[in-house]
Amino acid sequence: MAADAGVAALPARLSALHLLERSLVPNPLADGSRDPIYPSSVMSVVVGFLKDPAGTKPATKVLLALCLVQCKRNVAVEAGAVAEVVETVAELEGSAADQALAALELLCTILEGATELRAHAFAVPMLLEMVTKMAGRGKEHGISVMVVIFGGGGSARGG
Repeated sequence: MAADAGVAALPARLSALHLLERSLVPNPLADGSRDPIYPSSVMSVVVGFLKDPAGTKPATKVLLALCLVQCKRNVAVEAGAVAEVVETVAELEGSAADQALAALELLCTILEGATELRAHAFAVPMLLEMVTKMAGRGKEHGISVMVVIFGGGGSARGG
């Protein structure tokens, strides 16, 4: 019976994700001063939707919008965003892939995010695949993330 409750909650969580997308994406939070507090459980749901085909697109938008505020990056890293992006971005296309790589680039501006990326076994192969198949900003984000792995970037570069 508990499994049924989890399945029934999925549409509600997807609706909540879409609501976050509609509220955050048109009005990204440029600084933390007027930023509402999002509990880590909200970030965990957003990160969890990265691997759900029904929620991938809005999840990448919301993750990127939240990561624009530096204090949210730690919450995203703690929620497993680095590993989820690395493990799912190769399956994404278009703007969702661009946004996922942009969020990953922002996550690598903090030491914990850069460390987690370097430790992930699939990070380099995924980035090579993405950089070769993407163009424009997505390729730029992928190259920037590779610099973090090979160049020792991350919080050391002042991000």
